[in-house]
Amino acid sequence: MSHQQWKVLGSLVFTAMFGAAPGCDLTNGNGTTKYSLSLDTQSVATVTLDPPGGTYDPDTWVDVTVTPETGREFVQILWEDGSAICDHPVRVKMDEDKSGTVVCTSAGTYALRVYTGNMAPVWYDPPGGVYAPGTVVTITYSCPPDHGTAGLQWEDGTWVYDHPLQVTMDADKTGYVEYQPLGWPGPPE
Repeated sequence: MSHQQWKVLGSLVFTAMFGAAPGCDLTNGNGTTKYSLSLDTQSVATVTLDPPGGTYDPDTWVDVTVTPETGREFVQILWEDGSAICDHPVRVKMDEDKSGTVVCTSAGTYALRVYTGNMAPVWYDPPGGVYAPGTVVTITYSCPPDHGTAGLQWEDGTWVYDHPLQVTMDADKTGYVEYQPLGWPGPPE
């Protein structure tokens, strides 16, 4: 199949090569269920899975590396449940069938990236991670079970402890969630 045919078929080819449709009952030969990982690349990127295959035994960790086409930047993977992960490579624990969409920038849009160190999901409302100028986005993130609070540090060094947090997309925005253990006294006054 030529490169152009791969590009036209986009996510259909990726799903066929790297995983069965979500909900399929796959087994590993000895009766244990296997889980599939399916990503829609929107024909704007290629995806590499490590380990390769797309169908995995329970609790397998998979690193997903995204390579956008020229002129685009990887923003995040938007998962079926509405959560997003922009850490790269994205590290996925296969504890169920997973499907998502690879989101990359395009001309005239701004990217919103909130890094969590692959520790917890982030939700954007509206979802997507790439927005038209002036869009107001609500950011919600969760804490890992052994952590009690979190703050978000923007690229310019500004800290925000509001949760959920609203931002207006007037430029690309990048933040890093810092998790604090249970019992932490809280942010400075």
